[in-house]
Amino acid sequence: MTINGYFQIIDWQESTVTEINNDTKLNKATVKTEYHGDIVGTSCIEYQLFYNNEKHASFIGYEHVSFSKSNDKKQLIIEHKGVFKNGIATATLSVLFSEHDDLVLGSSGTLRSDDHGKAEFSFASTP
Repeated sequence: MTINGYFQIIDWQESTVTEINNDTKLNKATVKTEYHGDIVGTSCIEYQLFYNNEKHASFIGYEHVSFSKSNDKKQLIIEHKGVFKNGIATATLSVLFSEHDDLVLGSSGTLRSDDHGKAEFSFASTP
């Protein structure tokens, strides 16, 4: 089974932690999103980003997703590992904690953003 959808970024707060030289720096970001598709809810992601120039960054993040299923509040914790290049982010996703019936610990997925704050995701559920 696959779980598909997208999230829309509704807030992005980023700051520089360490500036190494002109375009090389370590940043942190707190990102709030709204989920749509097979998962409907909200999330908060904490990212660490390493920029080696203005158009390229490597990042890792941990996301807390809150959603409802059958009127019960549920949660997911998802790890993001990816790159940002030429305005597009791509990442691999790993489920670290899940209260979703079809997404178990170890489920993996992918993410690809557009330049309008929308990111499509897809998870392959691990049996």
